[in-house]
Amino acid sequence: MNENVQNMVGRGVHEKASSVPRSRTGPSTGDWQDLVFRRSAAEATDEMQRRQKKVKTGGTKTSTTSRMFTVVIRDVQELETLRSTWAELAQDAVDPNVYYEPWMLLPALRYLHSSRGLVFLLMFSLDPKHPTVPPLLCGMFPFERQTHYRGLPCRVLRLLRPKYNRLCTPLVHREFVAECVTALIDWLEQSPDSCPLVEFRFIAGEGRFAQELHQQITERRLMAFQSECTVRALFKPMSSGESYLERALKGKRRKEFRRLENRLSEAGRIEYRCLDPKGDAKPWITSFLELESRGWKGEMGSSLASQEDARRFFEESAQEAHRHGQLMMLGLFHENKAIALKCNFVSGHGSFAFKIAFDEEYGRYSPGMLLEMENVRRLHTMPEVAWMDSTADAQHFMINRLWIDRRTVETLVVSVNRPPGGLIVAGLPLLRWMKGTVHHVLDGKGWGRFKGNSLRERTNHEQRNW
Repeated sequence: MNENVQNMVGRGVHEKASSVPRSRTGPSTGDWQDLVFRRSAAEATDEMQRRQKKVKTGGTKTSTTSRMFTVVIRDVQELETLRSTWAELAQDAVDPNVYYEPWMLLPALRYLHSSRGLVFLLMFSLDPKHPTVPPLLCGMFPFERQTHYRGLPCRVLRLLRPKYNRLCTPLVHREFVAECVTALIDWLEQSPDSCPLVEFRFIAGEGRFAQELHQQITERRLMAFQSECTVRALFKPMSSGESYLERALKGKRRKEFRRLENRLSEAGRIEYRCLDPKGDAKPWITSFLELESRGWKGEMGSSLASQEDARRFFEESAQEAHRHGQLMMLGLFHENKAIALKCNFVSGHGSFAFKIAFDEEYGRYSPGMLLEMENVRRLHTMPEVAWMDSTADAQHFMINRLWIDRRTVETLVVSVNRPPGGLIVAGLPLLRWMKGTVHHVLDGKGWGRFKGNSLRERTNHEQRNW
């Protein structure tokens, strides 16, 4: 098995790929790092030293990206050999993302997503003062290659988004954000394995990675288009859980939920529970699958337990998350029976709400809402969690009225100076406008409602409805 290793030495400099031999069974993590280090780190260090000599003699100035080099992996089995190093990067990521951590992404690729066209770009950093130290993994960019973009015959690299994935922000080490993005765009512009279009989909718009990406797109004069932008609920703690609920819900609504909780307790003992970090997660996982399957999702065939691959994905990823101390499960129990269960995942200083299930027989008591309010209180007792992403739809009524803050999730389509990428990106605003116009004509609304409005107002309306 062979792997192309591209050395990224200095901005705009692309070294010829070298071939690194692989064993058929796949090397261990230490062997894998040794292979990369022996063949790539040494060559990149030599080139960096040559460039430093040029600086002393008045030659080209050495960029900070001279410490970076890129490794390309297409085989998921090879990616699994980097589990420990990959997990360390996830903990040091400037923008936490559980969906790209090894314990979630690998099961998703195994059970939910095709392995065709996968391209994983790994960015390594060298320490020029300590050339014998193994390189540090400081960026992980999972892509999938497709032959068409929105029906147009143009090859595109898209950030990987398996089923149940609600965020595609890549993992980038907090101390190497600018260097990683520079090395990434260098590779996208110069590698023969790249594509005319690159779609950075479902990335956190307020995140540090997105900010650096926007900055470099501007500096390099690349053509880009924001094809999608949504806003969804985000939790950030206040002074206490009760003060948060007082601000989020009106007094009348809080009184109503207290009344429902009291009525439920009159019918039997109620208890809020949380999975112990050292406890057994399997009963919780099994109960969640059973509870979800008894509701409308089970009837529609969309519950996790309704699909064997989805069930195995959830069981494996949740068990691994618990083993790493990143699984958070809450439950509302009535007479020792689970009537609402919630599953969250923690990553770094952030957390993500994954799913919630409740017993529809108790629907008149709003057990799901009662458990969400308990979730708010619990999060206020966890100082290590600075925020929680709802991962919900933008129009989710229940969570939007309970969670005060919002986060932006956007999709950027970028042309990396390869035809016909620039032409397609330039035409996307026109295609959006045409689609909106046809939509209104078919609805019988036409342009009459915009009579007298400015062109900017009409265009903004079309963008909101694209």
